[in-house]
Amino acid sequence: LKIEQAISGKFKLTGFYRRDRDNLIGTSLFTTNLQTMGANLFVKVNKRLSIRAAYTPVIQQIFSQDSASYNATRLNNISNAVITYMPRAGKVSSFFTAVYSYYQFEGTGGKNNNFQNFNLSNTTIFSSFLKAGLAANYFLNNSSDSLNSNTMMASGDLSLTGKRGGAITVG
Repeated sequence: LKIEQAISGKFKLTGFYRRDRDNLIGTSLFTTNLQTMGANLFVKVNKRLSIRAAYTPVIQQIFSQDSASYNATRLNNISNAVITYMPRAGKVSSFFTAVYSYYQFEGTGGKNNNFQNFNLSNTTIFSSFLKAGLAANYFLNNSSDSLNSNTMMASGDLSLTGKRGGAITVG
């Protein structure tokens, strides 16, 4: 179920509900139900700048065929924020995107696992023949089974396109 409502020309609100279930024919010892609901807000600040925010709680229920042996209900949360900026100077256009994601998963024994991702990216188009891209990601987590809870990754590329459509990209 999904509902979208434009609040004005600059604001749009979306709400949704989804239910998933596995083991429909009962061949496994366990069944998992997922109920996902959430809200998204989109704001178009102006023709070059937009912001999107989302919050999605996920209820996970796991139970066994003989319900006495195992039952678990967990509440997990997913949040995202995206800012997009698209400046233009003459024939050069650029696309900047900043993304923040936060995932909180209820673990066993009451310990929550938290994962965060920060992403900044840019693509600049200088002409129909030349474009450049840059991206940086930073990952954080508090998982005790992870070898490294903080990871940084960066990339860059330059792409040349020929008149007949062939492209060379160096990154």
